[in-house]
Amino acid sequence: MQIKHLLVIPAIIIATSFKPLSKVAPAAIADKYKNDIGIAQDPDVLYTESFNDGISNILSRYNDVKNGAGMMVDTKDKPEGSTTPALTITGKGAVNDGGHLYKVFKTGFDGTVYLRYYVKYPLSSKGYIHHESVWFGGYNPPTNYPNPRAGICGRAINASL
Repeated sequence: MQIKHLLVIPAIIIATSFKPLSKVAPAAIADKYKNDIGIAQDPDVLYTESFNDGISNILSRYNDVKNGAGMMVDTKDKPEGSTTPALTITGKGAVNDGGHLYKVFKTGFDGTVYLRYYVKYPLSSKGYIHHESVWFGGYNPPTNYPNPRAGICGRAINASL
C-alpha cells in the first residue's frame, strides 16, 4: 500500500507542474510586431511615428514644433533591426535649447496609455542630460502648444476644485 502512494504523488506533481496558469497575461503589443513592422495597424495603437516620409511631412503632423530647423531624418543612426529612420534633434548651447514635437490627440480614448521610444545621446553629453525625454499628458481644455509649469502642482492651479 505504501508503495502505491509513493508512486502516485510524483505523478501528480509532474502532471500539475506542467499545466498552464489559469490566467495567462496577454502579450505586450510590441511583442507581436518584430521591429515594429505592422504595429501602426493594430487597433489598440493610438499613434505611431516612423519618421519615414520627409521632414516637412513629419513636422506637419504636429500642432507645435520647436526648432524644426534643428531636426533632421537620420537613416544611419537608428536602433538595430529597425526599418524606420531616426529623428535627430539638435541643441546648441547659446543658440537653442533643443526642440520638441507637440501633438494633440482627439478626445474619446480612455484607459491606460503606454509610450515607447528610443533615444541615443551624444558622447559629448558625458551622461549629463537635462530636461530630456518625453512629456506625456495633457490639458483640459486641450491646447495646441505645450504649457509647462515646472514646480506647480495641478491642484494649486485650480484651487477651487
